[in-house]
Amino acid sequence: MGAQSRLNQQKRFGVSSEKFNPEQLALMLFYEIEMAIDVWVEETTIETVSYKRKKLSGKSK
Repeated sequence: MGAQSRLNQQKRFGVSSEKFNPEQLALMLFYEIEMAIDVWVEETTIETVSYKRKKLSGKSK
């Protein structure tokens, strides 16, 4: 029974279960970089603040 459970664990969690397609890695890296760029663009957006001053009433020189 112990050998069978170890064999099942090896099949389930062994090296072969962690194999992946290199294209998937490239896509994951692409999306990660794209998301980082989006965050950077949001942080570096310039915000302009404008206001009007009241005219001073009174005598002018």
